[in-house]
Amino acid sequence: MIRDWKLKNRCCLGLERIELKADAIWLDFVDPSEEELLRVAQQFSLPQSTVADCLNSEHLPKYERLEKGHFIITRAYDENCSDEADSVQDLTRKVAIFILEKVLISVHRRGQPFL
Repeated sequence: MIRDWKLKNRCCLGLERIELKADAIWLDFVDPSEEELLRVAQQFSLPQSTVADCLNSEHLPKYERLEKGHFIITRAYDENCSDEADSVQDLTRKVAIFILEKVLISVHRRGQPFL
């Protein structure tokens, strides 16, 4: 079972109350603030450098093995990109993903149809 916690528009103020009793949970952040991501990093012992990567809209895809899981940045085609788009950053949207033991955390600036 995966719980889908959609935390949008800076609504994660109660994050410290999330209990990890389910088989797994998914935290999906759309346009989070730096403060929110730093609190998530603290809650789940994530390196602060990964928070900086999440906030950098120009970041290219990457994979990083973490002490307690994995960190992936991928890019998905932006169906709304302009006809003049000619770079990876202009043609795609970044999605950052943390894969931990019982937690999946996704971070992106705008809604993605597949999330």
